[in-house]
Amino acid sequence: MAASVRVSDDLFRVPPAEFVRARNREVERLRAAGSTRAARVVHTLKKPTPALWAANQVAREQRAAIGRLLTTVERLRRAQLGGRADVREATDAQRAALDELTRAARARLEAAELRATPNVLARVSATLLGAAVDPDARDDLRAGRLTAERAAPGFEIFASAPRARLTRARSSR
Repeated sequence: MAASVRVSDDLFRVPPAEFVRARNREVERLRAAGSTRAARVVHTLKKPTPALWAANQVAREQRAAIGRLLTTVERLRRAQLGGRADVREATDAQRAALDELTRAARARLEAAELRATPNVLARVSATLLGAAVDPDARDDLRAGRLTAERAAPGFEIFASAPRARLTRARSSR
């Protein structure tokens, strides 16, 4: 999304079934206010999947849990890059933080009468973790303003690490 265009937070709260109607109302409001560029950007927003919607709702409602996830992601990254022995503990802490958020997403989906299937919950989990490890997505995650589902990260999370630290971590094994 264009950095200079700020989309109403209300649009991210709307259940998926009501999204297109709410988005179109926002587009019309922006056009009437003379903000044609902002209207074009808002019009490009796609209806969120139940998984994306749930991830955003949980991020808004469970700020402390999102903070724990972000902390555990960073702790695990440091442990893995440093070749430290506490990788197992960091992994367990990250998993616990993610499980807490996934349980909250299940409850949120069920309260909204949306299906909380294992597939949907796996996509919520992947989206939360994928956004947590991506420095460019963390602010949108914290604000509950993600615009697309994310894949769970693999080893590419090390791509942003300084090469010297990676080499040092590999040689210490």
